[in-house]
Amino acid sequence: LDTNDAFDVAVFRTLGIVRMQLGDYVQAKDILEVAVDCSRRLDEPELHSGCLKQYGAALACSGRVDDALVAIHQSWETSRAAFGSNSEEATTAACGYALTLLYYKGNDPGALAQAEAIWTDTAARYARSFGPDHQRTLS
Repeated sequence: LDTNDAFDVAVFRTLGIVRMQLGDYVQAKDILEVAVDCSRRLDEPELHSGCLKQYGAALACSGRVDDALVAIHQSWETSRAAFGSNSEEATTAACGYALTLLYYKGNDPGALAQAEAIWTDTAARYARSFGPDHQRTLS
C-alpha cells in the first residue's frame, strides 16, 4: 500500500468493504482503520469521508457502536467542511449518522430525537437547495 496514493487507499478501502460483506468485521475494521489514517494525510476529503463512513460501519457491525458514531460523525464534519452543508456528501453522511443512531440506539428517546432533528434539518436544507419540486418530494 502506497500511503501517499489516493488510488491505493481507495483500493484498500474497497478491500475493507469486501471483508465486511464476507462477515469478517474485525479484519474489515483493521483494514479500514489503516485506510482512514492514510486518507487523512491526503488532500482528498471525499476519500477520507468515505473511509470514515465505512470504518464506522465496520465498528458498528463489530459491536463498537459509540466508536462507530464518532467515526460517522467525523465523516459528516469532513464533508460539511469540504463541500458545504448542502452537498450530496454531507447529506449522505448526515443520513448515515441518523440511520446508525436509529438502528443501534432506537430505544433511546434522546437518540430518536437527535435522528429526527438531523433528518428534518437535512431535508429542509436539501429542499431549499433544489427548489419547490423537491419540497413536495420530501414531504
